[in-house]
Amino acid sequence: MPKYIDGANVQIFVLHESTSTPIGKLQSIDYDTDVSMRARGAGLGEPAHDDVATGERTGSISATRKLMRLVGYPTADLFSRLISGAAMEIREPIASTSTTHTTSETLVGIVSVQLATSGVRLVEGEDYGVNYATDTLSFYVTGGLPEAAEITYVTSDLRGWNLAENYVFDIAIADFWSAIATGTIARTTTAANVYVGTGALAITPSVTDDGASYDRTFTCYPGREYVIRFAIKGTSGDTIAVEWEDGTAAVACTPVGTAGTLASSDWEIWKYTFTPDEASNVSIQITNTTTAPNAFYIDHFTVSESDPKISPLAARSRPYRCVVQVRDLDGAQLFKLLGVHFGKRSATIGDVNSDAEESLEGFFLDYEGEV
Repeated sequence: MPKYIDGANVQIFVLHESTSTPIGKLQSIDYDTDVSMRARGAGLGEPAHDDVATGERTGSISATRKLMRLVGYPTADLFSRLISGAAMEIREPIASTSTTHTTSETLVGIVSVQLATSGVRLVEGEDYGVNYATDTLSFYVTGGLPEAAEITYVTSDLRGWNLAENYVFDIAIADFWSAIATGTIARTTTAANVYVGTGALAITPSVTDDGASYDRTFTCYPGREYVIRFAIKGTSGDTIAVEWEDGTAAVACTPVGTAGTLASSDWEIWKYTFTPDEASNVSIQITNTTTAPNAFYIDHFTVSESDPKISPLAARSRPYRCVVQVRDLDGAQLFKLLGVHFGKRSATIGDVNSDAEESLEGFFLDYEGEV
């Protein structure tokens, strides 16, 4: 099993897939590949065939990192949050013929950029470039994208898991949402009224304060702040209220920025915060408070804790898929391991003059050599 140590003629970085910007460094890595070879034929003596067969190919990796050496990275705790499952992915549409796209949240890593009709996934560095300082992608295709696309990326602006289910309305809404008062709701698949994915929530109010309630309640912790984020489309000038309710009374959420009044008839991203005063099961209510209310649409609905506890044992954790890249001291790639999933973590703490060292173990799906 090859072993590489950071600083001993190499540098070892952790990256999001499809990016070249490190989110952390590793102290050392060992990796191993196994193609499960065996001789064809069976039994003792001369085999029936003089070649070999291979089984399922696997790659394993173990790594260490000096925790204190993360200090100084602009995203010093991001890697820890990601492998703990505590960072959120955001999906956004990109219009056909676009030559650039600026994400609505801080961009720290791109998961995918996929054309909506053909399903082709674009490759960073070949099909587009990224300026992480301005959160902007520039597409290399002459005339812009040939069709609409969707980007999925990781942001440092939202730190927790999404507590809302069916958040992009890809399945029926009956078990998740209900109408408020005399309004009606439905899942729409009309492309013009869908932000991402295949569906959105259509809300048709009859009178003031009609709307929809997210009824798939979730438990909140008292005194902790939560963030509600969603895409909304409706009629310019309509006013929308967002409240949280714990079974006793609805309480207004605090809007972030310009949330509360629709500025146009295009999709807008709104955020609200709320802080429950007791441990409770919470539902979210969204209503149109305009005197003569118009229909409106909700998509990409997320609810998350603002500053969640980071724990690798958290019940909602899921493996984070990343890249481990080994570079020489001049910055040239020696090799990288793709599709890395770290599933086991342990730590060794020495005396007060020592760094805290964490050990990671997992597997990888592919290997890329020198470039």
